[in-house]
Amino acid sequence: MIAKTLIDLQVYQKALVGSFAVSALLKHPQLRKDRKLSEQLGAAADSVCSNIAEGFAQQSDRKFTLYLFVARGSANEVRAHLAVARNRDHITAEELSELSRTYDEIGRMLTRFIQYLRRSDRREQAK
Repeated sequence: MIAKTLIDLQVYQKALVGSFAVSALLKHPQLRKDRKLSEQLGAAADSVCSNIAEGFAQQSDRKFTLYLFVARGSANEVRAHLAVARNRDHITAEELSELSRTYDEIGRMLTRFIQYLRRSDRREQAK
């Protein structure tokens, strides 16, 4: 793995940015009233960051990859909760579009990182 520290990972930095943006959204009065949706949205955004962090601490790229898959699923979950929030008029179309783009990018970054780690793992096993 190339990164020496967690903060060196660009995908982790992007996930933090997304999480901070979701936290700001959760302060919207209408979204706060929809307690279950707010909790699910916040938990999914936090899950992206925390799974990247937890996986980074693993001893192998193979184990790290498993956490990245979970983080990618959480990124998709964020997008689903954002769509529901928009459908319920809790957020604007612009907010939905901006954050959906952010989490789509995070998902693509995670996919590329997973692919990189899998190739690296296969090379190690071939040695």
